[in-house]
Amino acid sequence: QRVCVQYATLLSGAGLPFGKPGAIAQWDKVDVTFEFRAWKTITNNAFAVVSAAETASLRSKVNDGDCIEVFFVPKFSPSALYGGGATWGVGVAGSKVITSDEQVKCTPTDRKS
Repeated sequence: QRVCVQYATLLSGAGLPFGKPGAIAQWDKVDVTFEFRAWKTITNNAFAVVSAAETASLRSKVNDGDCIEVFFVPKFSPSALYGGGATWGVGVAGSKVITSDEQVKCTPTDRKS
């Protein structure tokens, strides 16, 4: 099974090198491979800090219905929003994921039990 992934970033996309190796390793166990498309950059600085109320607007900025779209935002407000990331349209080719680059900075000592 081949799955298309479209990345979209506002500033850094630091979450990609943090999460991509783990995603590839886990999905490879069930014979799923990824086709990664070139980055799309969103140039709207209003999304530098994303709240729950702004997620629908952000998700509308990229519409590749044949691809899972992964949005990397610099920060959520509050930082713990969605536990650092969320997915809309689970199980379909047009799923949309928003994740915060803040998760990259998280170390085991930063996490609370």
